[in-house]
Amino acid sequence: MLTKRFLVNSMLGLFLALTFVAVGAHSEEEWLQLFNGEDLDDWLIKFRGEEAGVNYLDTFRVEDGALKVCYDKYESFKGNFGHIFYKQPFSHYRLRVEYRFTGEQVAGGPGWAFRNKEIQGKYRDRLRISRGLTFLMLCDTEIQGQT
Repeated sequence: MLTKRFLVNSMLGLFLALTFVAVGAHSEEEWLQLFNGEDLDDWLIKFRGEEAGVNYLDTFRVEDGALKVCYDKYESFKGNFGHIFYKQPFSHYRLRVEYRFTGEQVAGGPGWAFRNKEIQGKYRDRLRISRGLTFLMLCDTEIQGQT
């Protein structure tokens, strides 16, 4: 009986010690800040119907240290879906994102896209996206605001 209790307490102690080591190691990780708050030099922009690198109607912008998606130069939305990629690929990562939605949707935008943004990853050939491609086959996480 004493041996069983000793074994259980030892295992519990070992588990707790490993948990604290794992938490400590996690908190000491160095984060790589992808967005520098100044420009989009490290990013690749791709819009449907445009060559890679064309920022259609200045949709993606840096203002006041924030990356913004703006439609103020659009008369109406005509299927101009766009993506922005970090130029350096990653294989193992965790993302921490701050975001907020403001303003109204551009005229002609699909209802499902109102305050709908995605964090996308694992797209193999992001540098060879065809001009006619509307959506990409990839792994993503949607961020949705209230309608």
